[in-house]
Amino acid sequence: MNIKIKWNWGTGIAIFLVLFILSLIAFILFTLTIKYDLVENNYYDKDIKYQEHIDKTKRFSELAEKPTIKAQNGYVFINFPNVFKKNEIEGDIIFYRPSDKNLDFKMKLDISNDNTQVINMTNKAKGIWIVKVDWSIKDTKYYFEEEILNK
Repeated sequence: MNIKIKWNWGTGIAIFLVLFILSLIAFILFTLTIKYDLVENNYYDKDIKYQEHIDKTKRFSELAEKPTIKAQNGYVFINFPNVFKKNEIEGDIIFYRPSDKNLDFKMKLDISNDNTQVINMTNKAKGIWIVKVDWSIKDTKYYFEEEILNK
């Protein structure tokens, strides 16, 4: 028994539709295997408070002398200008790892007598980190962030 397929425009459309549906199924299965992390777990709460964040960033940009962040030899140095008194500075440092939220960590600002905080990064993952400093002097709040490379 010899079956011959008659090739015409209807057969072409049927083959196209079958291939299209199979490619859609393959794409859907592929997207189900992709792991994605939210930037923030409580995204909506932070969105409501975003104006406060904008105000803190604006205050930071208006400072005459600004704190700096520098990464060198496996250490991160956060330097505050001498116009700020060590005992008046309070806040948090968040180390955000864009590629893996499980590596993120947070610490309190603990400024030494020379207005510098040194953070040891030798035991942390190599690569790009975003250092977010949320700090205040008395009742005035500031925020800045900088991308560093941990080598």
